[in-house]
Amino acid sequence: MPTLNMEKKNFIFKDLELKNTLVVPIIRSNMTDTATTRTQWNGTVTPANGETEDNLFNESHDRQFELRNKFNLKYTLGRHTFNLNDQFVFSDYRPKDDHMNEYLGFDPAHFPAKMTSNNIGLSYLFASSNNRFQNSLTISIYYLKSKIYRTSDALSKDKTEKRIRSPTDQREQKRIMALAKGLAMNCGKV
Repeated sequence: MPTLNMEKKNFIFKDLELKNTLVVPIIRSNMTDTATTRTQWNGTVTPANGETEDNLFNESHDRQFELRNKFNLKYTLGRHTFNLNDQFVFSDYRPKDDHMNEYLGFDPAHFPAKMTSNNIGLSYLFASSNNRFQNSLTISIYYLKSKIYRTSDALSKDKTEKRIRSPTDQREQKRIMALAKGLAMNCGKV
């Protein structure tokens, strides 16, 4: 995992310290579950169910890219210390599973996850000459933007849309709602 660390005392002027860490993890994960049989410890062979009882198999090749940066500036002036801190994270996740595309009816690669977050903090610290008294003030600003898509949400959304579009289902739903209202009204009169 590529990492870059920078530390510098007396950075631009005297008593200004810089610390910066940049990490770029690139992750590739693979999960293969395509076995058609399962062998027990005693030697018996049974059919495998894949991921579920419907014989759904996986062969995923997922990719994830991240960028993480931690930046800190610290300035000390006698008993006063000022600190500026920034933590930034960007993550991009790309799933890929051709077997899932076959049995779900859509490509999971169209459902990536992305996240961007940033935390900026500014702090001030005062310490007495004998360090018996300390006073600090901190201000932070947070930013988070996340887009996460789950394939199960997309699948249930597709089924719901198909059901609502069907006029037969709409009539059936109205009948059920009318029946439920009638039962509720009758129960209230008892």
